[in-house]
Amino acid sequence: MVLGVLGLSGAECTYTYYTAVQFLPASFAIVLSFQFSWMVLVIDALVRRYWPRRDQWLGAAAICAGTVLAAGLLEHPGVWHGPGMWPLGAVLLGLASALGYAVNLYVAGYADATVPPALRTAVVITCSTLITFLLIHPGVHFADRLGQGLWMWGLIMALTSQVIPTWLLLTAVPNIGGRMAGVLGAIELPVAVAAAHALVGEPVSAGRWMGVVLILAGIVVSEWRGLRAAGTPQPKHTCIRARILRRR
Repeated sequence: MVLGVLGLSGAECTYTYYTAVQFLPASFAIVLSFQFSWMVLVIDALVRRYWPRRDQWLGAAAICAGTVLAAGLLEHPGVWHGPGMWPLGAVLLGLASALGYAVNLYVAGYADATVPPALRTAVVITCSTLITFLLIHPGVHFADRLGQGLWMWGLIMALTSQVIPTWLLLTAVPNIGGRMAGVLGAIELPVAVAAAHALVGEPVSAGRWMGVVLILAGIVVSEWRGLRAAGTPQPKHTCIRARILRRR
């Protein structure tokens, strides 16, 4: 059941994002998709029925602000010209992509840790592929181009965007939790900015680097209390009491 939900949410995230980016500026679509950082926090609050702490909201706000800067949205005024031209449906699809990714990250924390990650990955990707094929028939777009080198690029993209990330996700999230995974997922954009600068030579302005710093600061602020609690040794009497309770 959990793996089926992961496959469905993964397919929904991919399909809605690539549909939205056909009608929206890429920088704006990225900002919409990165709203998953606070959506995971809201999902966790609804499921566990608690009100997030002030530092968690502050961290989420810093991540969102940093995403806008790191994506370079403010450096391209043309993006903001005529916002009424942006189809509302495309904006909603961008947010739906973020929601699908948030659900994917959060539900991954409930995957059965006793099942090997490779098997979980295979099931999730298979479900996601079948759902995608219901929306887009593969023969219409790809059959005539596989012999022209498309299979090579498709294999590279499949490994780097689906197989390896899904395997790492299903290995890590059951151990760290969905909310923490949502916060750490925000590192994706700083890594993309740094890789574009280091590998492609793309110029990165000071404003975009500031966005990277804001995202990293938001992650630290959101999880600082939890990391301190995890690293703080418990009093001796607490440990003794825990051992006694376990024996009972």
